[in-house]
This record gives sequence, C-alpha cells and structure tokens, in this order.
Amino acid sequence: MPPRKTDGPDFRRIYVSIWDDPDFTRLPRRAQHLYLMLISYRHTRSTGVLDWAPGRFEDFAPDACSDDLTEDLHILEDAGLVVADTKYAEVLIRTYMKHDYHLSNGNRAAGLASQFQFIKSPKIYDAMLHQLGRQYRETPDLKCWEVFRRKVPEAMRTIQEHSEKADSIDAAF
Repeated sequence: MPPRKTDGPDFRRIYVSIWDDPDFTRLPRRAQHLYLMLISYRHTRSTGVLDWAPGRFEDFAPDACSDDLTEDLHILEDAGLVVADTKYAEVLIRTYMKHDYHLSNGNRAAGLASQFQFIKSPKIYDAMLHQLGRQYRETPDLKCWEVFRRKVPEAMRTIQEHSEKADSIDAAF
C-alpha cells in the first residue's frame, strides 16, 4: 500500500526519554498508547492541535472503542499532558511544539504562526499561548519570537503576558 499524504512531516519525534518521565510512565497502558497515537497522528498540526474524533482512532487497534479512547483522553488531561475541549472537538498536546523543533527554526516558526488561525477552541488557543509563554520565559532568544512578533503580534503580546505570570496560572491548564 503506498503511503498516504500527511498534513505534516512523514515522521514525528518521540524521544526515548519519554520512558524516564514519571508523568508518562505512571499512566495506564491504554492512556500511554493514546498519547503516542496523538503525537504521531498524521493530522496533528504543527501547533500540537488536532481535531478530536475518537471514532477515527478506532481503526488503529482492533480493541479500540470511542468510550475507552475518551476515557483515556480524560486521563491524559488529568495528568496535564493534553488540554481537551470537547465542545469544539479539539485537543492540544501541551509540549508538542517544544519537542518538535518548531520554535528553534525561523522557517518552521513562520509555518507555525500561520496555523494559529485554525484553532477553533478559545480554551485550546489560550492553553497553547500559555505553553508558548512558558517557553518564552525559558528561552527568550529563540528565532521564533521575532517571527511571531511580525506574523501574529497580538498572539505574541499574549505569549509575553503569559511568560510573566506563567507560575501563577500553570494550574489552570
């Protein structure tokens, strides 16, 4: 069977250190599997956001069902690995952009900025900007911030605001 066209690269980065992360290794096996499916799913956008339609994931394992997948999504959300908005049917993988090198490359950052407009959920959008705020506080010299200032200035202002108060609002996401 020929490979299908993807929305992004033909591969995703999964660091072997994920198996040393207690936030991940404490998860039940099914929730771990769902997380790996989400980060490697062909339709996960460069922002780490994807449309949540559990039925789409049923075909990836013979024993998968929508109810189990939704339960596992809630486990991932409770663990702080994802933010889900079922009203808008979107999920954000919180550290996706940080680990996929979108922030360290100016060209990729430009593509990333162009994806901001496609996020439907205000909750997901704000959580993404919050994650970027944390990253801005940790690495203010990355090339992406200048790209964001030019391409999405309002979002960049929010990122900077989040960076200033990241500790106080981490619990909200």
